[in-house]
Amino acid sequence: MRQNFIFTLARTSRVRRAPTKCELLGVLLLLLASDFAPSPSLAQEFVPLRIEDVLSVHEFAQLSPAEFSYDGKWLVYGDHDNHKNETSSPNKFEKSEVPEIAMGTDIVIVDTATGLTRNLTGGKGANWGATWSPRSLDLAFLSDRELSGTAKLWIWHGGSGTVEPLSDVATRGSEICWSPDATKILVKGFPISQPRTGEESVKPSADRTQSTSNSTLGSTVALYYSTPSSEANGSNKHSDPWSLEGYRSDLLVVDTQSGSTERLATDERISKFSFSPDGLFAAFATALRFEKPASQQVLWDLSVVSIGSGKTTVAASGIRLGFNGASYSWSPDSSTLAFQEGGPLASGDAYTVDLKTGILKNVTKFGRTLPWGSAASPLWDNSGQFIYLVHDDAIWRASINAGGASRVATIPEHRITEIAASTPDRLWSSDGGKTTVVLTYDDHGKQSGLYRLNLADGRIEGVLERGQFYLSTILERHLFPSENNRMLAFFSQDSQHDVDLWITDAQLDHARRLTHLNAQFDRYQLGGARLVDYRSLDGELLQGALLLPSDYQKGKQYPLIVWVYGGSHGSEYLNRFGLGFGGAANLQILATRGYAIFFPDAPQHLGTPMLDLAKTVLPAVNTVIDMGIADADRVGVLGHSNGGYSVLSLIVQTKRFRAAVMEDGTGDLISAYGQMGKDGSAFLSSVTEEGQGLMGGTPWQYRDRYIENSPLFFLDRVETPLLIVHGGEDRTVAPFLGDEIFVGLRRLGKEAEYARYDGEGHSPVVWSHANQVDFCNRVISWFDRHLKTPLDKSGGF
Repeated sequence: MRQNFIFTLARTSRVRRAPTKCELLGVLLLLLASDFAPSPSLAQEFVPLRIEDVLSVHEFAQLSPAEFSYDGKWLVYGDHDNHKNETSSPNKFEKSEVPEIAMGTDIVIVDTATGLTRNLTGGKGANWGATWSPRSLDLAFLSDRELSGTAKLWIWHGGSGTVEPLSDVATRGSEICWSPDATKILVKGFPISQPRTGEESVKPSADRTQSTSNSTLGSTVALYYSTPSSEANGSNKHSDPWSLEGYRSDLLVVDTQSGSTERLATDERISKFSFSPDGLFAAFATALRFEKPASQQVLWDLSVVSIGSGKTTVAASGIRLGFNGASYSWSPDSSTLAFQEGGPLASGDAYTVDLKTGILKNVTKFGRTLPWGSAASPLWDNSGQFIYLVHDDAIWRASINAGGASRVATIPEHRITEIAASTPDRLWSSDGGKTTVVLTYDDHGKQSGLYRLNLADGRIEGVLERGQFYLSTILERHLFPSENNRMLAFFSQDSQHDVDLWITDAQLDHARRLTHLNAQFDRYQLGGARLVDYRSLDGELLQGALLLPSDYQKGKQYPLIVWVYGGSHGSEYLNRFGLGFGGAANLQILATRGYAIFFPDAPQHLGTPMLDLAKTVLPAVNTVIDMGIADADRVGVLGHSNGGYSVLSLIVQTKRFRAAVMEDGTGDLISAYGQMGKDGSAFLSSVTEEGQGLMGGTPWQYRDRYIENSPLFFLDRVETPLLIVHGGEDRTVAPFLGDEIFVGLRRLGKEAEYARYDGEGHSPVVWSHANQVDFCNRVISWFDRHLKTPLDKSGGF
């Protein structure tokens, strides 16, 4: 991270020690490397963080997990250049095989011994999904580097350093899977049944949107329909939160020598796919439907196809595999598939299906549903007799033959969140299955940890825990072991240091930073964070993450900006860089300009989300004021998305805040409920009924509840100047939901500004560079104007 290398090496575990000569030599090599970032300046400056430095960040790409080469000498990752973000003009990416979030991404490899990096794609096109051959230094990735808008499968040959397309077939999605013998690659292809690039390529949701073939010639009508449903079973009621058609693709197998391609499945909603360990079969998950109206629980089919014959068998149908269908794995002998239930209605139970007999068996029988149960692939041991999984913050082991699960390990005051996996199917162990490494989260200290656990008795044999955060919110897995079992890579960050990749040995004794993506932050003195305890108005003990001004002096009072997001526990962001938000949302922008930033816990309850915000956030503000850090007369509030709703909910209930910024939010749950996408989906219906909205049902069931929790109906009470920011192409929270708040405040004669950014989506973090610059300067100016001027006690500013 952004600190002296030698000091870092001396504090990588709970027991400090002096660095060895080898480690000092490694440090020297890193510092001398011409394409590795320079070491931090010894004299950091107390100056505002330049907007250009914040927006010129490089980030680990969403569609390119880190992965070691087969020999452990190289680690690959995706590097996204924030400067290359583009506006989300209507249909731009719908008519392309290039994912929007892949734009501006390069494939980079780093030498695990020296830290030297090499950009393999050189800024040409969008590049993503890189994965190493299991047998060589060949690296497969997806790219439109020919700048045609068509994504193809490409190969970088490690021996020669050349890059060439492996196949001319148009690909889709982000995954690549090598066969165990490296002779074949699985990838998703653009469906041959759909129009190609430049034509309309995204189908509407078929159950709700009808073809326009019967419309008048030249008409632009899009026809949607709703059919009567039987109240007895409601079987044909529909209100899907999003379209599953985004998965629509063909499953391709590509010969790595000739580039010849065969289609194993066509025109299916395919998500995750994988080769069997013997390379004779492929499994793939297909999205069927949502389980019930306004639900975010997806049901999946899990199928197996023979590589030789192309024969496909559905192994398990209508199962809960989480949001992306990825939580399944192959047994070592290729005879069995295991999967863990995931999603809002899932139990978290693990099942096996015998591919010869078709017998489906619950091998855990936990018997209770956890809130919004997440799931990862169960991991097999080498014998194929047991699977390991995370459930209820603990590691469990289930017997495939006997059935039933036993708890292997728990760590007091910690949540176990992930088990290291050597492959997507196999448990990682450096000593033949005696121990493994798990990723944990300390609820008390708000920090991540790596623990080496003895699988026989659950004893802890090593710890890497140092007040940092090891997760990345953009990836499903966060631990990346080497195939030779000697190294483990992971992300690390804290409130003052940006995310980088680190590596350690299997004993967790020698951790060191491997990458240095954003050296521009090194010269700045950034704000430090501390944990604050307080109680809600109901007496509940809560906490918050307080980011201090970079020039903080004890006893001095500072303007305070409250970052709020209803339903979240802001204290868990204590050890994330800038409280966890990068680019244009990096809160160090404000901390280096003399503001204290507070992110409080804000739990909410069914039917009372708006009132709950006042009960939790206002006491949090009073606590920071009582600590002598915040000036009671200079308090602002800021929030994005559901946080934007939270901002508006607060300023209709209190005069505490002198300025407010609402980003991409809504103030009307009834209007939000009726938002519909072009494909007929209704995302916010599911959010208001069963998600963050906490209404517990439809507006026709709980009309008064919807009104009582919609700030729109209380805008006449607002006395806080409000800046409204919204992306003009926001498909998560439609722009009209921002429009109506501004229209209401304008009609009431309230002080408000509305900045609507045409062509932009839901988050300023992914907006074009020019609009990110404008957004940052606009927010800074708004708070400076209202919080850095003396308050006129007579009532004005």
